Amino acid sequence: MNARQLNQLQQLRALREERATRELASQRHQREQADAQLSQAQQRLHDHRAALAARAEQVFGRFSEGLSVGAWQAAQEQLEALAESDEALTGEVDAAHQHLDFHQREEQALREQRLARQRQLDACDVLVQARQRRDLLEQERREESDELPSPQVRP
Repeated sequence: MNARQLNQLQQLRALREERATRELASQRHQREQADAQLSQAQQRLHDHRAALAARAEQVFGRFSEGLSVGAWQAAQEQLEALAESDEALTGEVDAAHQHLDFHQREEQALREQRLARQRQLDACDVLVQARQRRDLLEQERREESDELPSPQVRP
């Protein structure tokens, strides 16, 4: 490899590393967003369950006072609707958790790929440096041999 090819190789490596850094940053951002979505879904579920518990307490408090059949049926319908909403929110939390897991796996894969590329680059750098040292030594030897006085042939 000549100096121009080595320079091009180094430029290509730098471009690849920049691209990998951007990909990793993008994936990290997506993972952070997924984490925030999961936290929000968990908070909504928590708040909903607190509201469900409060409503259930109200219904059972009124039950001790005596409820009409119509009021009891209406309370049951409200509690069933809240329970269905709870199931839907639980599904949202599960989906957000799966989404976060996906992004965490993707981010880890990108980190591993980057580490593998770095190991390859390090190995390549060792080879390039060895080649450069060898070329330098050869050049120095040639220069030394050119500087030595040539033997004079006597007639």
